[in-house]
Amino acid sequence: TIFGIVDLAARAVDNDDTMYRLESGGLSTSRLGFRGVEDLGGGLKAGFWIEGELLPDTGNASGMTWQRRSTVSLMGGFGELRLGRDKVPTNLTWDEFDPFRDTGVGRSSRLSAARGIGSYAFSRANNAVGYFTPAMGGFFGQAMVAAGENTSGNKYAGLRGGYRAGPLVAAFTYASADSTSGDDAAIWSLGGTYDFKSFKLWGFYNAVDDVNAGQSNWLLGATLPVGGFELRASYQAMSGDEGISDQEADMFAIGAVYNLSKRTA
Repeated sequence: TIFGIVDLAARAVDNDDTMYRLESGGLSTSRLGFRGVEDLGGGLKAGFWIEGELLPDTGNASGMTWQRRSTVSLMGGFGELRLGRDKVPTNLTWDEFDPFRDTGVGRSSRLSAARGIGSYAFSRANNAVGYFTPAMGGFFGQAMVAAGENTSGNKYAGLRGGYRAGPLVAAFTYASADSTSGDDAAIWSLGGTYDFKSFKLWGFYNAVDDVNAGQSNWLLGATLPVGGFELRASYQAMSGDEGISDQEADMFAIGAVYNLSKRTA
């Protein structure tokens, strides 16, 4: 299967001076990918998935690498065993529990890394081995271990568990990641959504402890269907601890999405 998204946004950013830009990622990240599944019999399947980011405003695909995802899997009644480059469990909190899906000017990860926190595998990890449990009456689980292979900031080990059924989705994640600050960073997060039909609540809390610095983020948001529109809003706050206790920021975002069809918004 060939799949993808082409997304462009006209954007103006006013920060003393005003910058006008046309760029990808206003609603979704532009991408191109290939995926396939083969039935091996006896309930066992093999699959692959390669996906790279596009920049349609310039036509530059950055050499068309497959940095978004490049994995091979075995799937069956036991769940899924996945090898390669993939999203880390802790990053899924920012994606899944942000009304803006961590995309565009209102994305939650704008406040993800305070100055003073070392670099680690925040979004994706190379050389990863991941496992996803099968469906268990609404409960789900995930584990990932990524080898550093002598690359600072890539080593990662994380666990994620949660519940997804009816109007409720909730998940808890914990991970330890090699940080460029010289020691391991401990990350944990808790997030959830609840769909009241007339509106949907979103929220998460994320904390990082990195040697002599710490950071915490929390977000509360809502989406509201109005006719053909989905209205979105979120408020997020970040505060630093220990060595960066003087750093803090907050952000409020509001937006609307109108679907012209099943594939065009």
